[in-house]
Amino acid sequence: MDYENFVTAVAQLAGTDRAGAERAIRATLQTLAEHLTREEARQVAGLLPAELGAWLHTGSWGAQRFDVDEFVRRVSGRAQVDLSTAQRAASAVFTALSQAIPDEYDNLVAQLPRDFTPLLS
Repeated sequence: MDYENFVTAVAQLAGTDRAGAERAIRATLQTLAEHLTREEARQVAGLLPAELGAWLHTGSWGAQRFDVDEFVRRVSGRAQVDLSTAQRAASAVFTALSQAIPDEYDNLVAQLPRDFTPLLS
């Protein structure tokens, strides 16, 4: 899936415009990068279009552990949207990821706590 199709998919799933989708994607991928191991972030980034993969590099590779509520709070802050919008946006990004990287998606999800399930369905 190329960048344009990814952005379009997120915009449709999240019910937002292109700019909102791009903010949601950036915020979600940057927050996801904080949660993943360095190797997993690198693998996922390598499978995505370069514009998306760049957002999986944060410089902090400590694989921080936080729950889904903290994940949504961080996405909300980065995207400058309310928590409900951030949850919907993050869910849309995960859905687009499942379509863009189907072979790696299960490995990605395996690194997330069980409480992330609402974002993944």
